[in-house]
Amino acid sequence: MEGTIEPGVYQMSWRGLRLSECWRFSKGWILPIALLMKLSGKRGNHVWLPASQSEPPCPRDDLSAEALAHLDPEIEKLAGLGYSVISYKKVVRSLDPHVRDTGGFMALHHDGQRTLHVLYLHRAQEPPLPPELRTVNPFGVIVPEGGVAVVVVNHNNYFDEPALSRTIQLPGVGIEEIAARLERELGRARKPIRVFVSPEEAIRFADVRGSAAHARQIGRGLYVKVPPEEARRILYDAGLNPL
Repeated sequence: MEGTIEPGVYQMSWRGLRLSECWRFSKGWILPIALLMKLSGKRGNHVWLPASQSEPPCPRDDLSAEALAHLDPEIEKLAGLGYSVISYKKVVRSLDPHVRDTGGFMALHHDGQRTLHVLYLHRAQEPPLPPELRTVNPFGVIVPEGGVAVVVVNHNNYFDEPALSRTIQLPGVGIEEIAARLERELGRARKPIRVFVSPEEAIRFADVRGSAAHARQIGRGLYVKVPPEEARRILYDAGLNPL
């Protein structure tokens, strides 16, 4: 699973979107606008890649009380479903000035075959939207041996990488429904499902898979590396230093 990324500041370019992503993000009814933005090469937010450097694992104590207040109820639900938290993380190299707080965790089922991930985000918004937005986004993953990962999400804000994953969309559901769908996919799998023999192996696989996805997205022009001088200015404005 390839995934070598030159560390640095990248910017999203609509030119790199697939047609399926334009359709999903626009929900169909504003597809012409989405296609126009793709053709014009509209640029989006800046991010630091690889993600393993911008949101690395961290001790639980590094998360804010606000983040834990949103994450702990999800942890309690998962404990009753056979999952245990194996790592926490937060964004430490955010280039989005609207982000106020972040946090997340990864949990592994006792069978070693299923992982569930939960991400918390608190961000400011511009009028006419409400001034504050707090979201808790769960997703689940199983990995058939020699095949693409099966990823279950509850939203439409994801990128298609069919060589790496097959995404199942369950709009608006909670973490318990995602866990139930993972169990269903496990029962109907035609290939053996990979078993992670340790938390470290599961964490390492998630990092490698994430880097491979971003490498493909860079390859198709979805993320464009920012020139060094501009990158230094962006990092300075964000109060960050280059690694």
